[in-house]
Amino acid sequence: MDLMEMLQKVTNEALSFENHPCVELDEDIKIQYLNALTVIANIDDGEISKNKIEYLEILINSFGLSDDILDSFIEFAKSPDKDSIVEMILAFNTKDIKYNLIIDSLVIANRDDNYSDNAKDIINQYFIMLKLSQKEKEDLENIFKMINDKDETALAKYSLKKSIEQFDYILEYYDIKELNTQIAFNQSKAIEFEDNILAWYDEDTNLLWEVKSEENINNLYKLDGALEYAEELNSKNYLDYSDWRVPTKDELETLITKEKKNNYIKLSLSKNNISSCYWSSSTSRTFGIMRFHNTWHANFYQGFINQGDKDNDEYVRCVRAI
Repeated sequence: MDLMEMLQKVTNEALSFENHPCVELDEDIKIQYLNALTVIANIDDGEISKNKIEYLEILINSFGLSDDILDSFIEFAKSPDKDSIVEMILAFNTKDIKYNLIIDSLVIANRDDNYSDNAKDIINQYFIMLKLSQKEKEDLENIFKMINDKDETALAKYSLKKSIEQFDYILEYYDIKELNTQIAFNQSKAIEFEDNILAWYDEDTNLLWEVKSEENINNLYKLDGALEYAEELNSKNYLDYSDWRVPTKDELETLITKEKKNNYIKLSLSKNNISSCYWSSSTSRTFGIMRFHNTWHANFYQGFINQGDKDNDEYVRCVRAI
């Protein structure tokens, strides 16, 4: 082993995925998992590239296996028999780890920036043997593409609809450390301007709220102006969405808290809020008669919903449903 190979080996041993779901599984499952990946790595020319070896070594280190076990995986991959392949894949059939197996297979297959037809064929067979639906196949391929492209905005938006927590180790490996540069998820942290967050997802209500910037947080609008502002967001395709709107009375009310911190609004938005009134799109009623000049608004300084004249100057925070 020359000096460069030795240094590379030391580097790989220092790297590990502490949060890989396989870490908690039995050793025989870990071995089956790595056998399946080595088959992908070896599929084209019978000689596994250094890039693919590097990833396999990181996984071996992550799983707490001896580093000399790689040779046995390579030997298996050179001449796998049908029964062993079937047994290997069936070991994951009823486990969520099968989704990680597919993602790691795609990582291995693309390590040299050359996703060969042979590798595609084998991975497609894995999809079939693991009884994954066409929708699951498309989702996993889409997740890998977003990760491989380091498309943090797309990943953030996707994770609003479906958790990708089990792939956190891949995000770290691809140096995708923060998904919240565009959209925040943390319910226990107040958003600061310097966080560069553009929207906040309320897990309690499945609503995505606009986060105000230093440039627009102090802007005041009459109700018609607030409605026009929402249309401006849509014309700009804010965060790639075109269905932003002024919230309803009931939606605004979900932001009001019982206890006052900076104001009576959920913690995440407490530092991104003016302690005053924010427009809703809901017209108020009095004794069954529509009062066309009055609209419901939220008073976050005092913590309640009440009526305001449409011609008042107030703030607005737009919203969309997930």
